[in-house]
Formats: sequence, structure tokens, C-alpha cells
Amino acid sequence: MPYTFQRDLDFRETDPDAHCGPRGYLELFQATVTRHMALHDLGNDVLPYKYGIGWMFTRYRLRVLAKADTFSPVELTTWVSGKPGRRFMTHEYEVRQKGELMCAGRLECCFFDLERQRVSHPEAVAFPNSLYEEGMTSVGPFRRLDRAAEGALEVFPHTIRYCDIDNNGHMNNLRYVNLVLDAFTRDELEERPVADVEIHYLSQCREGQTVSVWRRDGEGDGGEGRASDIYVRDPEGTVACRARLAL
Repeated sequence: MPYTFQRDLDFRETDPDAHCGPRGYLELFQATVTRHMALHDLGNDVLPYKYGIGWMFTRYRLRVLAKADTFSPVELTTWVSGKPGRRFMTHEYEVRQKGELMCAGRLECCFFDLERQRVSHPEAVAFPNSLYEEGMTSVGPFRRLDRAAEGALEVFPHTIRYCDIDNNGHMNNLRYVNLVLDAFTRDELEERPVADVEIHYLSQCREGQTVSVWRRDGEGDGGEGRASDIYVRDPEGTVACRARLAL
């Protein structure tokens, strides 16, 4: 069954306008999936120590329909849609407030062998077939994002510090979300709120490395509206993370 629970929003999960936007929704997405898996002893509080394996998130897509306020609790729902392919699986995600759908999301992830530094099969952690559910959200499929950063302009550098890393030993996926959104100013994001964001993780970045954030503006899919491509490059210039935001 889909896993659902309610909770109040914290101000740390909101934007400067005191409403929950893409950053907060993605934080809640990770927390919801983590909580769901932890209930089945499949969280990162168990897997690394029992199997030497951790969760690795490879792609997010999030569609924002409305920004939630802090006056009413939100209802968070997640499920694993269908059986995975050979190695990867997909988590679906919905947020509602007062019965209204506020956002929908999809997360692609896999199990990662921490010693061998390679992807593992779900069978390696005895992932139960009973957790797979039919049905997907309306967020749309993952897209092919341009890997090349030609035409993008550097916005700022960032040196990875202690608070950026997780227990897999690399920069946490949500820290990339902060870098992506920090490629914009507050005025830009309030004038044109993010309606759709997709993030792909290509390689790991680690403590002590200095990455750089690059931005290229253009038209959205189908020529409708505006979109921006954001790239996080490692010290060698390789794109470690890429994102597309529709504004």
C-alpha cells in the first residue's frame, strides 16, 4: 500500500516568503521515502551497517502546483511504482494540503555497494516484492537532459564541507538542490516561481572538492515559457549534476 502520514511544516522547509517551494518539497520527498523504507528496516540507518550498501538517488522530477503554507499540516504520500528494472527503482510522491494536491514527484534510485563502489541489485538487501505498487503520479516521465554545458555561464564556486556530506561519504543529493536554486536570485524566483524541476546525478563529489555552478537560460519544452539549465561541475570540469527548471 502507499505510505501516508501528516505533519506540520517547519519554517526551515519554507522559502523566504514563508511558503514551501521546490527546495522544501524535495527535502520532504527524501524524508518521506526515508521514513517509509526505515519502517521496513531498509533505511540508511540499517543497510550500510548490515549489508555494506546504501541508497543512492540518481534522478528527481518534481512538479509544483501550489506552495503550501505553515498554517495547516501537509499530507505526504509515497509508494514504489512497479517492480524495478535490473538495478533501478522508482518512488512516487504526492503532497496535499486541505485535500488539494500541492506537488507531485518521482525519484529514481538504486542500492550502492559502498566498498565496491558500484550499483547493487535489490535482491542484495532482500527488498520485498510486497512493497511494489502499480500506478504513477502525473509528474511525467524523466527526460533526456543535455549533458553539455556549452553556452552556460559560471555563477559561483562551492567548496564541499562537512555539512554537505552524508554517510555514503559523498555530497548529499539535497545539497545539490541548494546549489541549483542558488543559481537564481530571490527576485527571480519570486517573479517566476519554479513550476517543474528535474535533477540528474551523474557522479559523486566529496569533501574538500571545489565544484562550480553554471547556468544557461532558454525556452521551456515545446517553446512554452522559460527554462534554465543548471550544471554542477567537479574540479576537473566534468558535469557531476545537471538540472532543468521551468519557470
